[in-house]
Amino acid sequence: IISRPFTAISFLKKLKVYSQAKILYVAHDLHFVRELRRAELDKNEKLGKFAVKLKQLELSIAQKSDITLVFSDFEKRVLEAEDPGLNIELMPWIQKVNTSGPSFDNSKDLMFIGSFRHLPNIDGVLWFVNEVFPRIRRHLPQAQLFIVGSDPTPEILALNGDGIVVTGYVKDTSPYFLNCRVFVAPLRYGAGVKGKVIEAASYGLPVVTTQLGAEGLNLKNGKNVLIADDPGGFAQQVVSVYSSRDLWLKLSVGAIDYMKAEHSPDRAMTKFRRLLQPTYV
Repeated sequence: IISRPFTAISFLKKLKVYSQAKILYVAHDLHFVRELRRAELDKNEKLGKFAVKLKQLELSIAQKSDITLVFSDFEKRVLEAEDPGLNIELMPWIQKVNTSGPSFDNSKDLMFIGSFRHLPNIDGVLWFVNEVFPRIRRHLPQAQLFIVGSDPTPEILALNGDGIVVTGYVKDTSPYFLNCRVFVAPLRYGAGVKGKVIEAASYGLPVVTTQLGAEGLNLKNGKNVLIADDPGGFAQQVVSVYSSRDLWLKLSVGAIDYMKAEHSPDRAMTKFRRLLQPTYV
């Protein structure tokens, strides 16, 4: 089992020469899709050329592997469109449902989580704080935003204050998931499934995200998530679920039902057992 394109390629040739093992390539996300989106967002031609090279690398690894595992049905379609001969398997993102979660009456504030070594998190938080959060505060002046995650950059640390708390690395994040009322995932570019969205859903914490944040997850807007891409719409969705117990409960229950159906460890184990059979491939 190999993963990460730059790591995988360094082992792939030796595995082929010195082993008869079946090779499974785990594509956590398609790097070339992420970088192409970033290049388009930033209008960066140099980055666009780099993304094309990444595409060639990732396709080469998939072609040389016996099975490529992806977590997003969108990325499965992307790879199959590039090379219909690839053997692509869609895997659930394994996440247990938490036995206890937040309640509407005993929760308040907003939450974001993510490592700031990952550039899409920096972009998303800055966009949210500058374009969306001021609109939310007009309706919810007491609501705070907790920005949880390791390696905050100077520009993220500078956001601390005036209703915003930048925590840095937190060993146990569960108190934030249990005490905040709404989780926000304001991602404007990236690839793969978003683990932060799945983790929040595992607590039954209602999520407001973008189309990209929900991509590949089979989530339904208004049933188990709220989706908006523009600042005004995103703010409106946050205010709506923050202020309505009925909507909050609907999304919370919907998120838990979704997690049990889509991302249970049992579902993943069934899939792995099939893939690892000697008769497969």
